[in-house]
Amino acid sequence: MRRRYWHESVGVIVLDSTMKILCLRRRIFPFGFALPAGHLEVGEAPLLAVSKEIREETGVVIPTSRLIFVDTFDIFGDSCRRGSDHHRWHLFVSVLTSQPTPRLVVNDEASSAIWMNVEEIKRSKKVSLPLRYIIDIYWNRLVEMAKLSAHSL
Repeated sequence: MRRRYWHESVGVIVLDSTMKILCLRRRIFPFGFALPAGHLEVGEAPLLAVSKEIREETGVVIPTSRLIFVDTFDIFGDSCRRGSDHHRWHLFVSVLTSQPTPRLVVNDEASSAIWMNVEEIKRSKKVSLPLRYIIDIYWNRLVEMAKLSAHSL
């Protein structure tokens, strides 16, 4: 059996009230549109890590109570600048209910942030492998979770 060099990652699908998804246009590898996400450090709890990543990458503060765990899964072929080709993802979702949506301030990993609907993501050739995978596999589940989350406010 071939051993793979792998990392654990956390990511969050941030939805606005119209079900648009917050995407970052990465300026460093891997390029393209991606979710707010990052590597999980040894001993770091996924919930705290994803809360930190969204704040660092967009300036948006989402309380951990508003981050809903979706699933943990592996993506093979998900290369990163640290040399891994396999990531174990811990995915969360959060729905922003405030109007207007918060002002986004991206860090040096992204050139911009954009709100995209699912059809725009599916049509784009500039979407990261993890974002495409998550939309393909989890979109219907994410919509249901978002609806439940909105009713629990």
